[in-house]
Amino acid sequence: MRVVLAQINPTVGDLRGNLALIQQEITYAAQENAHVVIFPELATVGYPPRDLLYDERLWKSHEEVIGKLYKFLRSLGKPITAIVGGLHRAELSHGRFARYNAAFIMDAHKVRVVHKRLLPCYDVFDETRYFVPALQEPYAPLAIKAGDEVSSFDVLICEDIWNYEFQTAATWMSPASYEVDPVHNLRGSGPIVVINASPYWHGKLQITRDLLQNIATKTKRTVLWCNQVGGHDDIVFGGYSMVVSPEPIFRVKSQAYLGSIAMAAAFESDRLFVDIDISQSPECGAVRVMGGLDMQKEYNEWNPIIRVGPIKLDADLNEPSQAHVAPGDLDDYYLLAQLRLGLKDYCRRCGFKTIVFGASGGIDSAVVGAIATLTLGGENCTAMALPSPHSSPGSWKDAEALATNCKMHYMRQDITDVYDALKRTILVSGKLKFKRGVTDENLQPRARGILLMAESNDEGSLLLACGNKSELAVGYCTIYGDMCGGLGLLSDVPKTWVYRLAKFINKYYGGLIPENSISKPPSAELAPDQKDIDALPPYDILDPILDALDRQTDVERIKKFTPLPDKEVDRILHLLEMAEHKRSQAAIGIKVTERAYGSGRRVPVAKNVTYV
Repeated sequence: MRVVLAQINPTVGDLRGNLALIQQEITYAAQENAHVVIFPELATVGYPPRDLLYDERLWKSHEEVIGKLYKFLRSLGKPITAIVGGLHRAELSHGRFARYNAAFIMDAHKVRVVHKRLLPCYDVFDETRYFVPALQEPYAPLAIKAGDEVSSFDVLICEDIWNYEFQTAATWMSPASYEVDPVHNLRGSGPIVVINASPYWHGKLQITRDLLQNIATKTKRTVLWCNQVGGHDDIVFGGYSMVVSPEPIFRVKSQAYLGSIAMAAAFESDRLFVDIDISQSPECGAVRVMGGLDMQKEYNEWNPIIRVGPIKLDADLNEPSQAHVAPGDLDDYYLLAQLRLGLKDYCRRCGFKTIVFGASGGIDSAVVGAIATLTLGGENCTAMALPSPHSSPGSWKDAEALATNCKMHYMRQDITDVYDALKRTILVSGKLKFKRGVTDENLQPRARGILLMAESNDEGSLLLACGNKSELAVGYCTIYGDMCGGLGLLSDVPKTWVYRLAKFINKYYGGLIPENSISKPPSAELAPDQKDIDALPPYDILDPILDALDRQTDVERIKKFTPLPDKEVDRILHLLEMAEHKRSQAAIGIKVTERAYGSGRRVPVAKNVTYV
């Protein structure tokens, strides 16, 4: 039996476009004599559709999508089964409906439906808001034909496997309410199909791989795990669909190698072809994997072929060069790839073709500029240098050097006149000076915000905010100033990771970022000789504390592992709590850590937390 995992990038709400994409992949699979083609969770409507699911027109149109897919399969003239994630609803009494996150198993003769059993409602997930869990439905294996042979498949949907053997600890990131392990109740003897819209964050790939390996080994069945790829607002789906065999030997293009996992490309659309010998039931038998869009690429965890590029900035960004990434650099590769995909899809889906950002000469704006260049090309990016009286000459030389290296448009405009005009206007009421020095300091980034937003409005460009997660955590940023933007590219990237990204980019992309931007002490340059360390601990000390606080680690435990005085830890906690109003008004940011300041974090702004 030949199975294809179609790792596609659907657009949320685009039923017409997603239907065409699914039909295209079915056609390709049929041409390659596949018997089964598998699509991700909610492939028809895109994930997460959120409150679009309250639109009755979407549900009615979705019924037409399923009808058109069934008709399309009947017209192919080849026996092929498509497993497609989509929406399903059952009519109840009194005009009510039970709405489900579903998998449709379709061929030329019939349409079968499997409903999702476990609905996540934590972090970025909110499925109980829209769907009904199918906890009481019987576990019935699905017979799927390949010529004269029949295999007994089981189909699960994403979260259904994440309570396997109740191994996941009940923490703030995982609910304690699941009392069912769907994997344990499966009745089939052939492959286990899992369709997914599983977001990526740092470490998620390894966690997923370990889970699938455990399931395949203990059930002695091949797991076919097909994941969505693409960026939707603050969430990026990484793809890396996997075929996991219980056998220790795979055959890839008839070549044996140690290991039991084959993986599709990460952070790009791909197809993974799997040949399964179903005659060796009850187990699923020998597995041969052919990976890649042209069936010429191979992926596995031991020797990943990674696409890095373009090395030449005037090259076609759609045809990146290929290179091997050193094993120690893979985390940074995935981080960069995730940010690029999130930015690319945000621009594509929202209609932005150009980008503008404030280039300060510092590390954050340099990394933002480099990522924007690698994603859209330097010719579509504008770096605006906006010096003030407190800006050092070296900073603006570094900003200009970045623009030159990235071959992007460069503008320099001194903000002194705008800043002075704002100050005169505000003080005209009779004040001789500001009561707080920070008021004067914040006028500078707010003057920059006015000019950046004006350029964004005038050119129709997406304004990228350049702040990082560490600054956003403690409020070391100016609301309506440097926080201005439509997308916060680094808003979930800790400062120490920003430095890692800069070094990775320079290592693999020819030194786009000026070395001085990396080596000089970070500074907001809003006052004479100002440095970040004047107000904050060193970032290599601050970031672990913030990460521990994000994970709700007890403050007293944090005080034991940090070199900072106890009062300084208490101050950091106070800064974190006081900056909630800033985070609630920040631009959308791309989630790259397990606990991001985005749609998965819902902390009240107006609060007074006390304990008895």
